Order: sequence, then structure tokens, then C-alpha cells
Amino acid sequence: MFQQLKQRFLSQTGEDDTKLNTKEIDLIRETWSHLRSDIAGFKTFGADLFIVFFQHYPDYQKQFKSFKDVPISFSTVSMQTMRYNKKLLAHGTYVMYTLSMIVDNLTNPETLDQMLKRFARNHYRRRIQITAFERLRDIFIVQLAERLGPELFGKKATIAWRKVFDYILNALDQMDSNKEMSSFSPNELTILQKVWYNITRTQSNVFGTNLFLRLFELHSNYLPMFGFPTTTCLKDETFRGCAKLAAHGANVMYALNMVFDNLDDLEMVDELLSKLVHSHVRRGIEPQMFDDIVQPFADVMDGIRSQFDSNEVEIIERAFMFVKQRIQQLYEEVDAADLFDDDSSHSSIDATII
Repeated sequence: MFQQLKQRFLSQTGEDDTKLNTKEIDLIRETWSHLRSDIAGFKTFGADLFIVFFQHYPDYQKQFKSFKDVPISFSTVSMQTMRYNKKLLAHGTYVMYTLSMIVDNLTNPETLDQMLKRFARNHYRRRIQITAFERLRDIFIVQLAERLGPELFGKKATIAWRKVFDYILNALDQMDSNKEMSSFSPNELTILQKVWYNITRTQSNVFGTNLFLRLFELHSNYLPMFGFPTTTCLKDETFRGCAKLAAHGANVMYALNMVFDNLDDLEMVDELLSKLVHSHVRRGIEPQMFDDIVQPFADVMDGIRSQFDSNEVEIIERAFMFVKQRIQQLYEEVDAADLFDDDSSHSSIDATII
């Protein structure tokens, strides 16, 4: 049945133009509004989409940690059970509302472009291949055709929806081509890694401790977040020399050391930082809070500036800002489905930036 529908709706579209015209956008929105008119059905459509996807391509299920071990079969009983699996339902729902966001912005090219770039970055660092999206697209169109029927979903709708997915595929392909390399030359990376390693090895306790002391001086509201009373006297020598404060500082130093050593591989950097972001999200730390560490970092760097060439300091500060900004971008890209994932690996690195 699937192959027959696929042949009927996906073959021989005869369209070379990949851009959506006004009529096609209207058709996309019309078909989508019919699907959204039934909210309950709209939510389970996403789960059903992945059930059918895994039935036809079982190897892809292994890429989803939340439900990789859940048995899926073609039986009606299995599908009814699986479609209400909370983690699968959450991921399917996330996909459906992501598509809604895309559909609603088809006439806003700049906004759409940023949405697609974010989507592409999110999936690129998870190593999801374009082939997987092509196969999911084919199943999506078949499922949508089955749900709406031939009167609402014919050849023109098929062509239009394939163009929507072409936008997504092009964004993924562009991401694969660019690989979003950082703006540091090989020589700058060598300088950064050598100098920061020396700072970490010889001054991690002093630098890290001073970083947090300066943060608490400027923003005392962070004291409880790190397990210190709001009444803490920052000038108290016992506090300034306590192991907990030194540990927080060392975590920052070595976390930055780890990231700086991998700035020649942005995919690896995103993997490392995404673990940190998931850990901070679960602790209720907001992305704007990372802005508050910038001034303390600059102040502590000023204290040791005379030990280094101005070029070395500039590279370190630029690298720090790059990491800070990338963390904040990754906050925006946290996959909603991941927040339903109980896998403890997200918090396995006890590295803290703030």
C-alpha cells in the first residue's frame, strides 16, 4: 500500500522550479489548516509519522535515545500503544509545531531563513543524514495524502509540499558544505591553546577563584545559585580560600580549556557545549545570565594582561566571547524532545561556565 501511494503521489512531478509561488503557499496553508483543525489528530499525526518511518527504516530508530529500544511492529495494537508513548509523542509533536512555524513564515523569507539555519545546525551536530530527511519527507507526504484524501491533497499539493522540504534539505546541505568554521586561523588557535593551557595549569585556582569573586561582587544574587548564603562576606578570607569556590573556578578553566582545544572542529564544539547547555537548562540557568560573566572575565584578564603579548590577550578574549555567544545560540536550539530524554549523559560533564 505504501509503495503504491508513494508511486502515485511522489513520482513524476515534472517541476524544476524549487521556489514556492503564491498559489502553492496558499495550497500549503490550506492543507495544513485542515490537518490542524483536529488538534488531537494533529498531535498524534507526528507520532504516527515516526512509527511508519521506523517500520520502513528501522535503523533510524537507533538514533533516538528516548525510544530506541521500544518495539515497533505493523500490528494495530502496537501502533496504538506506541502513538501514546510520551517521548515519541513529544518528538512527533515538536516536529509538527516546527512545520507549523515554517508554514506560517513562508512569506517571510528572512525569518524563514533563520529558522531553517537553526533547524539545520541542530540536526547537523546530531549527524542526521540528509537521506533520512528525504525518506521522512516521502512518508510524510504519503501520510498527509492518506489523512486528507485525494480531493484535498492531489498532485499540486504534493509538488508544493516537496518544495517545502526542499527548503529544509537545502539548509541541511548548506550546513554540511560550510561546517560553520570559526574565524580563528590555525596560528591563532595554536597561540590560544598554548597560552590558555599554561594559564589553566599554573593559575587555574587563582584565575577561577577571582573570576567568581568578581562575579559575586557585581551580581550578588548569584551566590545562592552556587550554594553560598546571600549574607556571605566576599572579603572573608575563609570564603575566598574555600574549596567549593576553587572547584567552581577550576571547572570553568578546564571547561574552556576543553572547548578551546577543539575550536578547529565546530561540530565537536557544539557537542561539548550542548552537554553544558542541557545541564544548565535543567538547573534553571537562563541564557542571558552568561552575559554577566563577560565583565568579570575581562577584569581578571586585566589583572594578568602584563604577562602576555597584547595579541595573545586579544585572541583569548575573542575566543571567550565566541564560546559565550555559541552557548546562547545553543540555548535557542535545544530540541524540545531532548528535554523529555532521561538519558543522564547530558549532565555527565560537571563543567560550569557560570
